[in-house]
Amino acid sequence: MNAPAKSNMWIQEAMKHIKKGAFTAQASRHGKKPMAYAKEVLAHPTEHTVTTRRRAQFLMNIQKK
Repeated sequence: MNAPAKSNMWIQEAMKHIKKGAFTAQASRHGKKPMAYAKEVLAHPTEHTVTTRRRAQFLMNIQKK
């Protein structure tokens, strides 16, 4: 049997399930910009919740190289 084809629009699909602005609000509460906060979260993952780590990783993944 053939496996279903993966969508080429995976980011758009993922965005449907994300609270818009939540990570930016977290970063603002810590006095940082989202990218700087994401790097801090990923550098010290045990100090943050799973949700925060996932948001930070998502931000890193969607950034242009």
